[in-house]
Amino acid sequence: MANASKTHTHQVSHKQLGELADDLHALKEWVAVYETEYGLPKEVVRTITSRIERVAKKLITL
Repeated sequence: MANASKTHTHQVSHKQLGELADDLHALKEWVAVYETEYGLPKEVVRTITSRIERVAKKLITL
């Protein structure tokens, strides 16, 4: 990528942020269901949940 260091800015609406937050919440619920219903290992749940929360924190700074 020739312009990899170039900073891109995108406008994100409050509606879009709300939709993303809803999607992340639903994903966390889905992980919890798989943990309970299908015995997803706790370490996997912690890793996935941690990454979801990291994405959520990044969204807050948009």
